[in-house]
Amino acid sequence: MFKAVEDFNPPRTIDVEWDCCMAVGFNPQVYIHPTGPKGRRPRGLQGGRAAADPASLLAQGRADLRALQGPGRLWRQAPKKYIFSPPAKSRWSSNKIDIMIEVIFDEKFLILSIGSTKINVDLYYYRIDPNLYSDDESITKALKVFKKKILNWKFKLQSLSIKNNHFFVPIEFHDEYIGLLGCEYLENEMLRIKYGFTTDIEGYSIYPSSKEIKMDFTFEADGNSILWISRAKLEENLSSLVAFFELKIANQN
Repeated sequence: MFKAVEDFNPPRTIDVEWDCCMAVGFNPQVYIHPTGPKGRRPRGLQGGRAAADPASLLAQGRADLRALQGPGRLWRQAPKKYIFSPPAKSRWSSNKIDIMIEVIFDEKFLILSIGSTKINVDLYYYRIDPNLYSDDESITKALKVFKKKILNWKFKLQSLSIKNNHFFVPIEFHDEYIGLLGCEYLENEMLRIKYGFTTDIEGYSIYPSSKEIKMDFTFEADGNSILWISRAKLEENLSSLVAFFELKIANQN
């Protein structure tokens, strides 16, 4: 889905909050890139990925990365190709998931971590969603809409079975495509989560608060963005994420 590039100039700084950072995975090759699917430039933060293991990047001199335990700033240099390899005794594993989702955000973006991939979610379409709080386009409204999406995701998990074995959760909304999470039931209460996109549905044709989307589309999965997790663990993770959003929404008021 994505490609690494040498010649781009991303923003020099990104304001982020690390207070609820939950590390989840490791990918031996994680790229920060300026283009979305098929070379299209998504709205927002270059459509790129943040590194799953910043300390490894710093140790190898691949990027100038400084982060604090409290609110801090993530510094990146450009142009540069961000590629790193795991340490010899890495505790990260793509098939052993401790915590599924990481969320770090400023006033414009959520950074959603799915397995070893980090997805920069532009909140523009969340802010203008007319189905909820139609007279409001604030960051607080965007967080409320996103929380609603997580609650719907958790509710839909209950219906997963061998016969009804998958559904999609639209996460990213862009003018020419949407990014989705595919949630598939395997067996013994285990799930497989895939991140990918489709150009068959434009971001402006549906709303983030929509509970259902048409299923007749081509889902192009990102091969690096697959994780296996139990239904119970995912429900626990989503509950924690809802609590996180409730706290952030309360702090916005």
